[in-house]
Amino acid sequence: MNKKLSTFHLVTIAIGCVISGFYFGWNIGVLKGGTYGMLLAVVLVSILFLLFCFCYTELVSAIPKVGGGVDFTNRAFGKVISYCTGYAQFVELNLALPAIAIAIGTYLNMLFHFIPIVHFSIAVYIFFALINISGIRFSSTFEVIVACVSLLGLFFYCFVSMRHFSWDSFLKTDASLPKLSLQGLTGALPFAIWIFLGIDSLANLSEDVANPQKSISKAFLISITLLIGLFFLVYFFSIGIAGPLNVIYLNHNVISDAPLLDSLYPQIYNELSWHCVVISLMGLIGLLASFNGLMLSNSRLLFGLSRIGFAPSFLKRTNTLFKTPVNAILLNTLIGIVIIISGTTETIIILSVLGALVLYFFSVLALIRLRITEPNLKRPFKVPFYPYLPIIVLILIGGSIVKIVLLNAYLSILYFFTLVLFFLVFITLRYFFRHSAK
Repeated sequence: MNKKLSTFHLVTIAIGCVISGFYFGWNIGVLKGGTYGMLLAVVLVSILFLLFCFCYTELVSAIPKVGGGVDFTNRAFGKVISYCTGYAQFVELNLALPAIAIAIGTYLNMLFHFIPIVHFSIAVYIFFALINISGIRFSSTFEVIVACVSLLGLFFYCFVSMRHFSWDSFLKTDASLPKLSLQGLTGALPFAIWIFLGIDSLANLSEDVANPQKSISKAFLISITLLIGLFFLVYFFSIGIAGPLNVIYLNHNVISDAPLLDSLYPQIYNELSWHCVVISLMGLIGLLASFNGLMLSNSRLLFGLSRIGFAPSFLKRTNTLFKTPVNAILLNTLIGIVIIISGTTETIIILSVLGALVLYFFSVLALIRLRITEPNLKRPFKVPFYPYLPIIVLILIGGSIVKIVLLNAYLSILYFFTLVLFFLVFITLRYFFRHSAK
């Protein structure tokens, strides 16, 4: 593959992959945990992601491979754990993408009511598949533009909303929302994680970067720091305009897919106000940025899974003209369209988050394992305060997994059952092809 990406590209791609979580989805966490429960969840998750990025940066700098966590765990533990890690990231990205596509379809349906949301969502998949097939330079340039525009949109929203912020509105409570409690915190947790979900996908672009050891290390730390600070501004300003219910509901019983826009309308501006129009367009562009960035990373993940032997070999074939993994992109598109037709946003988000946490857990374990088994491995970046920092990250991730599994038993059983099923299919097919070759 072409090595075209710089540190600037990587920072904007990282922001682009994550930024959709700022524009939709997080408000369900306010419904589940209340203003304070969600705020505490965001604080804990921010600490988790900041510390995790230090750990992941060491791994990427030492093993700059397109498979990301799959390659890290394969080197540390072998095939079985590596397969579980690959499956986890596959679930994370392939469920995050349809959730974002549905949100894009919702935004477009507001403008063109006569076209169903599902049709828009499928069209988005096809459009971005063509962009990603056309080459890393074109898709990364597109990502830089839309990520920068959507980032400016968040700064514009903060500027507009800060003039109407009041502590009375932010501290306002409602009987329909849960008070601060462990159950509320647990309920809000997946949607707090959703805010920063996808930042790990930066590692899957290692082989598209000229100097991955330095560029990806800088990109991880710059992007996560900027994103954490910006979301706290968005959270306080959006709820501080007219209270928590205004970011949760479009009306009394329909959860909003555009919480930033609904925090301003109709309390501050009318529907046709240029402020609302600009924020609406910026929100749409932010969703497009995340969709393109995650699709870019997901195709590289499938490419890496194929190369290591965890997926069919045709997925590692690249287009001779553009040097892109066209088969992986097309399969990713097909899977996404099927999920769009069959899934709901809340379910998709929870499963995607569970996949991400399993990926993070095994990756940090791989870091510790490699420090023991390969102490002389070249590591341009090293985690500070080792081994305490990785252990803290493992505790935070492990606790998050336990809480989400206990609160979403059915979805968790579905996730782990599918993991075992795919693993058995993988082992069977591998055995069959090896013996048929003989």
